[in-house]
Amino acid sequence: SKDWIAVRNEIMRCVAEDTAKQLGGRILLVPELITHDTERRLCAAAGDTASRFAEVLSFTRLTRSVAEYTAHAPESCMDNGGRVVAMAAAAGQIHSRLKFYAAVQTKPEFLTELVDAVDEFKRCCITPADLMKAAGETEGAFSQKLTELSLLLEAYDAICAHGKRDPRDQMNWLLEQLEDCDFAKEHVFYIDGFPDFTRQNMAILEHLIRHCPNVTVGLNCDALDSDALAFEKAADTAAQLYRFAKKEGIPVHLEVVSGRKDALAPMRDALFQGKLPSISQGVKAVKAESAWEEVTFAADQIRQLTSAGCRYRDIGVVCGDPAGYQHILQQVFHRYGIPLYLSGTEDILQKT
Repeated sequence: SKDWIAVRNEIMRCVAEDTAKQLGGRILLVPELITHDTERRLCAAAGDTASRFAEVLSFTRLTRSVAEYTAHAPESCMDNGGRVVAMAAAAGQIHSRLKFYAAVQTKPEFLTELVDAVDEFKRCCITPADLMKAAGETEGAFSQKLTELSLLLEAYDAICAHGKRDPRDQMNWLLEQLEDCDFAKEHVFYIDGFPDFTRQNMAILEHLIRHCPNVTVGLNCDALDSDALAFEKAADTAAQLYRFAKKEGIPVHLEVVSGRKDALAPMRDALFQGKLPSISQGVKAVKAESAWEEVTFAADQIRQLTSAGCRYRDIGVVCGDPAGYQHILQQVFHRYGIPLYLSGTEDILQKT
């Protein structure tokens, strides 16, 4: 569906129907950031006893659930500081074989960048052997850099194997455990809230698709392999899953979920691509020359709404750069006599 809320509601409806039939073993897999909100929505949709038949998990929580199922507790993982120290130790072990990365031990910021590179390699399931193979297919300085990255990653993995695990290897551990047990066969998965997946996560999904009785994936897109900018990532994910299931001979059912029909529907459809449509009911598009003019226009609209009986508590002002607009909002709203409550995220590094 092109309407992500419609997708979420349909997934939740399916889970609620299963719990109403007292069908157990249902897992709703969502991103970590929305697990709490999804748990609340599940209780609202399926009732207070929903937890007897369904549970909300992220990939991290799934790791813990599988660990409990197999009675194999995952090894503890290094924190960011430990990863930097491990990378420094890896560089020290192969220092004589390094040319481009010879100075890595003396530059902590360089070590941090290498750890970030390890993150990307592991998310994409790129091994030291893959890097060495790529080095053999190239020439010159780039080939040397790939060779050294391969050696660094190999040494880093060896250090992790004899100590605490790199946190990015948790998904590899999860896949290994799933392959050695019947967890997938005993559960039905509903997957929602992801625009795409890392290669590690995709490998886990492929396992679930092979072995689960049923896997439902909700994606916010208009068609498989869509070239629409707003849906490109999710559409590519849908196409990958579709092709994998077909290749494995697994039946696939594509269901298109109808979006909400309201005054904002045409704008939602064209918000990230093309020209915004002309909408007369409920929506007004205004172009301003500055942030000050934007805020002044918003304040004027709020005054009109409250004069017509609307309450301040029912009005929200949303801006893409809260820090840039905060001072202007405070000044203009004070002049208009409009009470202002500012809410948003703040960088913890700015706290004293």
